[in-house]
Amino acid sequence: MTRSAALCKDREWSGYWQSHVPVFRRHPPWVQHRMAERSARQSQAIQAQQESYIKDVAGTNSPADQIAQAKKLLDSGAITQAEYESMKAKALS
Repeated sequence: MTRSAALCKDREWSGYWQSHVPVFRRHPPWVQHRMAERSARQSQAIQAQQESYIKDVAGTNSPADQIAQAKKLLDSGAITQAEYESMKAKALS
């Protein structure tokens, strides 16, 4: 084991050597910062895609949404008052 490898494994010295000797760093701080930003953006994009997919697959219409849709149908004349009441009761059950 080389001396530099031993220093990097030693918990007492590794922080000192990593912060004071640029040779031991893998990337300069500005590169590390950009890499972290990129990783965060990718994580947010993946999370948004997953949430969108889950909502599409699950069909997460809340009872309030279902009632509002039924009311729009009633107002447009596509359904009768009895059908609206039936849809409303089904949504609330």
